[in-house]
Amino acid sequence: LGQGNGLSAKRSALMIFNFSFYSVALIALLLLPFGREAVSVITSDEEVIDLATQLLPPVLLNTFAGLIVECNTGGVFTSQGRTVLSTFLSMGIELPLNIGSIAFLVLYMHVGLVPVYWAQAAVSCLELVLVLTIFLRSDWERYAKDAKRRQEAEEAESIATGRGKMSPASRFSSPGSPVSKMYRSPLCVKADVVSELSAPRPITDAQVEGEVTMTIEEL
Repeated sequence: LGQGNGLSAKRSALMIFNFSFYSVALIALLLLPFGREAVSVITSDEEVIDLATQLLPPVLLNTFAGLIVECNTGGVFTSQGRTVLSTFLSMGIELPLNIGSIAFLVLYMHVGLVPVYWAQAAVSCLELVLVLTIFLRSDWERYAKDAKRRQEAEEAESIATGRGKMSPASRFSSPGSPVSKMYRSPLCVKADVVSELSAPRPITDAQVEGEVTMTIEEL
């Protein structure tokens, strides 16, 4: 996005989504057929083994859906500058649905652990559909231009305030990332000033001649 190429940014995000899908699918392919054997490495309690084996499918499904949701809310939407949307999805939808579904099933329905995990997986899949809909309907070219414009403005501001050019890490990080915040922090500005003041400077001939003249006059 920082280079103003929305199509490449979209393809990069889709590449990460595909990598997440194939990673979780490979783990599920290796783990699900041998669930009891895998859990037996951790415990020898048969009840725990039976329960853990039943929890593997919803846990893996919830893991995949949660990865894609976090990549969108914490990565794609934040990099696009849509911090309000990212905050609303995280605090207004994701958190209430996750906590609310558990509270409803446990306190009112009095169900067991397995239905709670399946409900969590269903909530994550609902959030996945929501964020992917927003992802696919986004105007990537417009957000890419906005991101490039923001970074150019931040770089101009950093030069004007004496911080020099932005580092590659801060240039291509999202506005809300820790790297970007660290670069704009007063501590970073003070460190740059100290580095500039402590940097060695070459001594000119005029300065040497002046010091020699002062020494002779003092004698």
